[in-house]
Amino acid sequence: MVQTNAQIRKIILELLDEDPDLELIKSSNAKMYVWQTRRGVVFGCEHPHSHLWMPDRDELHELAMEIRSTPYPSSAVGVKRNTDGKPLDGRHSGLRSVPALRDADLIRFEPESPAETVRILARLKALS
Repeated sequence: MVQTNAQIRKIILELLDEDPDLELIKSSNAKMYVWQTRRGVVFGCEHPHSHLWMPDRDELHELAMEIRSTPYPSSAVGVKRNTDGKPLDGRHSGLRSVPALRDADLIRFEPESPAETVRILARLKALS
């Protein structure tokens, strides 16, 4: 049975909520939750789209080649701006209020199934 995006989003949020190794540290707005692993690694979950914003670490690169993802280097932050002066770097605005993610190199994972989410979270929780 193929799951809809809404079903996958719901399952991803349940996985995050129920994981004893993760702590919700901030709900920055209606579209971004910020979590921290037991080892102190901070990441964001953009829940309308189920995007997982992770620190860009070498240990995640292999996974990033297997699961749909996009790199967001810190060098691109604030370079391009629209006519109102707002950044056009493609990052979610909810990340600006998170010091650990605001200026960091990031990878945005776009899991398409609960199984992919479990793989991402397992790799993330191994980081220190």
